[in-house]
Amino acid sequence: MMIRFIALAVLAVFINVTNAVAQPVLTNGGFEQGAPNTYGNHISWSIAPWILTSGSTNVVGVDGPGGLTSYGNSGPHSDATGGTGNMQHYLDQAGTAGTIYQTFTPLCTGQVRYGAYFSTRDGSGGNAQVTIKDSTGVNTIAGPASINLPAGDSENDPWQLSAFTANLTSGTTYRFEIYMDNNLNMDNAYVVFGPECTLHDSPDWSDTDDDPEPIPDPDPVPVQCSPFTQQDVTCNTTTGTYEVTISNGLSGVFNPTDISVMTTMPGVTITQNPLDQFTLLVTGATPGQVIPISTEAIAVGAGAGDGLDLCCNGEMEITIPDGELCEIIEEPDVPVGDPNAPLDVSIEKTWQDVIPSQVDAGSVPHGFEVVVNLEAGQLQAGDVITVSDPATTQYNVTSFGAPLAPAPWVCTQTGNSWGCSYVVPANGAALPVTITWPSIIDTTSYVQNCADVSVVRGNMNVGETSMDNNSSCWVSDLMGYGAPEPVEFNLIKECDPIVAIQGLTGPELSMDCRITVQPLTPAGGNIFISDVASNLSGGGQGGFVSTPIVDPTIWTCDPAIGSSQNCLTNGATYPNDNAGNPVATTIGLTLTMEDTGGSVTWQNCVGGIYAEHGNSANQTLNDYCVQETYVQCVPVPEIPNDMIDNDCDGDVDESLKNLDIPQDQPDLTLTKTSLGACRINERAQTYSCDFALIVNNATPDVFNGPVNIRDIFGSPTPRGFGNVQGDGWDCLSVTGAGEVNCLAPDLLVPAGDSATLEMTLTIPGLSNGGSFENCAGFALPENSVIRNKILQSLLNNMGIDVGTVDGIVGANTRAGILQLQQQENWPETSEASDAMLTALGLGGVSSEQVCITVNLPPMPEPSLSCDPATSVLIDGACECRFSRMMQSSSTSCSCISGTEFAAGQGCIRPQRQTSTPTPSRPAVETLTCPSGSTYNASLQACVAPQPQRCRLPNQTRVNGNCVCDPGFVRAGAHCVRPRSDSRDTP
Repeated sequence: MMIRFIALAVLAVFINVTNAVAQPVLTNGGFEQGAPNTYGNHISWSIAPWILTSGSTNVVGVDGPGGLTSYGNSGPHSDATGGTGNMQHYLDQAGTAGTIYQTFTPLCTGQVRYGAYFSTRDGSGGNAQVTIKDSTGVNTIAGPASINLPAGDSENDPWQLSAFTANLTSGTTYRFEIYMDNNLNMDNAYVVFGPECTLHDSPDWSDTDDDPEPIPDPDPVPVQCSPFTQQDVTCNTTTGTYEVTISNGLSGVFNPTDISVMTTMPGVTITQNPLDQFTLLVTGATPGQVIPISTEAIAVGAGAGDGLDLCCNGEMEITIPDGELCEIIEEPDVPVGDPNAPLDVSIEKTWQDVIPSQVDAGSVPHGFEVVVNLEAGQLQAGDVITVSDPATTQYNVTSFGAPLAPAPWVCTQTGNSWGCSYVVPANGAALPVTITWPSIIDTTSYVQNCADVSVVRGNMNVGETSMDNNSSCWVSDLMGYGAPEPVEFNLIKECDPIVAIQGLTGPELSMDCRITVQPLTPAGGNIFISDVASNLSGGGQGGFVSTPIVDPTIWTCDPAIGSSQNCLTNGATYPNDNAGNPVATTIGLTLTMEDTGGSVTWQNCVGGIYAEHGNSANQTLNDYCVQETYVQCVPVPEIPNDMIDNDCDGDVDESLKNLDIPQDQPDLTLTKTSLGACRINERAQTYSCDFALIVNNATPDVFNGPVNIRDIFGSPTPRGFGNVQGDGWDCLSVTGAGEVNCLAPDLLVPAGDSATLEMTLTIPGLSNGGSFENCAGFALPENSVIRNKILQSLLNNMGIDVGTVDGIVGANTRAGILQLQQQENWPETSEASDAMLTALGLGGVSSEQVCITVNLPPMPEPSLSCDPATSVLIDGACECRFSRMMQSSSTSCSCISGTEFAAGQGCIRPQRQTSTPTPSRPAVETLTCPSGSTYNASLQACVAPQPQRCRLPNQTRVNGNCVCDPGFVRAGAHCVRPRSDSRDTP
């Protein structure tokens, strides 16, 4: 059998490039190298050369607003570069807050701009820092560049840049390090030199005029064309046609509709099976006949270059086996039922340890098989059959690929949820059909996976004779665990300030912390708690003491490994109160740190998982982090009135009589009220609860001074606050603090009058409802970061500019403190203290806490938001609005093949254009393009390559180099207009 093939566009575009290419400073800063090619989360995906110190990597694939992916408030629908319809990626550090870094060695010396972009998840805010350190990660070279992202709309809020500058030396190895809270995402990390450095060419994501392209994976392997070959030949006795199966090594590259086949044999007709383009339906052939055919496979835009197609065209022969003629065998007449009579479509789901078709395709050889069949009745052309497999019915199942179904079934997948749809053609439904879903299961735990099938006709669900077989679940429970129930938890972390102690080998630092675990519903499985401490600034080693303080009848803790501590409790024996509700238990930890002789900041974060049975995680417990800063104290004799603990005894015991402390402010009282019932946000699964804090002055004197209200949250912990109303109030918080502090630097309350502050708290939804309590009072926060924010706000209000209110005492804040001390004639220390806040007027107001409790109604399941143009909400599901449509997602529909959408009219068939019959095509011949051009299949012509554009404006590429346009002169890497003498400054 002679086979001749032409490979166009594939081989014509590979050109060896030997010129040196400038290297980027950072590698894989946008997480596009080796990135996954599917949408959604990809836990533990490689992000080399980045190194993650805690938690797991999660490279998230999205395609922009209006694309195929939608994560609601769970995360942004675009990466930091943006765009619509293109695959994009960003990093979510799954499981915990922590640090990510990579080392680099610059080839130039000079100033660089560096930074990264951050966004939020689940509507919650958080903090991030970007720092350049030495290669050991101990000494800070520049930064940190800090950023605080407030709670908000995680899907649509823009990415925020944290940027700084540094001076680097060529040949020196540095460490680019990012710390971020668990509720943040990161993308487009960069280090970029100025134009004078030609050895580096890095994307400058801080410059919106720069349009960086993702750095490609090295050495891409070109796709080669291979011939079609004949496989099986069978006789369809219903139609009297031979069915010939052909295959090709590029079958996975081409879509089925890319393939076309024709023959020039007189009297023989070849068509392609609409459900499988690789199955040829041959009529008019006789046994032993050899039939020449022409094959054409064109994947538009898939060639190895812009505007090029991937083609695999040629000729082959198919042979009809010797034997009997393929004829129609008449079957006994079967009464055809009423097309409008009830029908019965069934579904059955099974697990397959080995799927032969997957093994042959080189894919994951195990997973679920779903068989859809017509049990009774008759399907009509245009009926839409939809199979749905939601993640909400899955336990201990992990997807290992998209579902696979024969064409023209169309399948989509988001996370672990997937679905497939099929529009019944005019020649009838091809049932039964088998859909496979590559996946893995944990048979040591309870495993469940369910799927259901539905039929829609004319935008309405079709009634069936039996609904019992429209859903099928596969369950494995080898250990007899039973289906798990969701458990709700509160996880709270508190730490005392860092103190200096005398260790076994000398002076060291110590911080005592407490973890409070509060299951809100009975927990029958295991609760794993993991606590990780990390040094944020100041360097030094640290670790937990080996034995946590726990009730040994409840908790079992592993020996501490450095700065990591793990504990476990069995929910079956977890203690309950007299009403049968789980009680709160505490884990006490002590972290000891190296005394480096300077200022250090440590962060301590707790997280965990709940496993219903064994070690298989059913739920992840949210992280809770605490930061504490210690400033080295060197004992000296006490200096009166300097607001410093000079003798390091823990007390600021000198007199404050020379400080201007308000002593005659009238007493205030505080009232807290609810402004109505909490509102339900069904889509976000949250409550919006409005509160008012009323500051009352019942005295005959005017109050005029600073006031701070500390509002401490109860359970469930709010995700954020907003809609703050009230003159002069500024509300401050940090992630995980469990409180918000509202500061009025200059509150004026006339005698007998009051001042009101209103705010809205966003509280997580509770499926069974419940209550929420919070308490407020005039007090300063215990959290040092919030205290620093209050001081920064006061200084800015006094006209002393300390920059961004971020809670980090950096150079600007210290300069502002020094300026205040000079203005007030206080000792010049540049250090903050409680006595300074007292001297500024926040120590003279105090009150008892006032508390309020509001009811939280049961949170309904989120409703679907249907695409109004193509679908309509019917019985809680989005159904197609017009005929000739198929379900393309859970919320929208698309037109079937051969039709196009017209607004308000639905899917209409385009008007046919008459044309004269085209004679049979001869064999495809090789087309040779002139040197310097390539073949474009869509144009059917040889085209010259488009010149590569210059990255900077006012430049044109000539002979591979960028030169200035006429009227411009070069200034460094840029081209600018020359200035005339008449415009020179004298």
